[in-house]
Amino acid sequence: MSDKSSGLLGAFVGIGQVMGPIYAAVFSKVYGFQLTCDLAAIMSLVVGVMYFVAADGCGAFKNSRLY
Repeated sequence: MSDKSSGLLGAFVGIGQVMGPIYAAVFSKVYGFQLTCDLAAIMSLVVGVMYFVAADGCGAFKNSRLY
């Protein structure tokens, strides 16, 4: 299972590295640089909040071995 999940991770990282700049260039050309940056910031904020909620928020930091 670990080998399969590692392979899938590597495949999707590669796909993202190829498709990300292409998508960003097309999106920037169609909608403009300012709106593209604003939407990228909003999407990053949404993903960050979802990750914070899914990782049990501050409890994830309190229960870690680093603190």
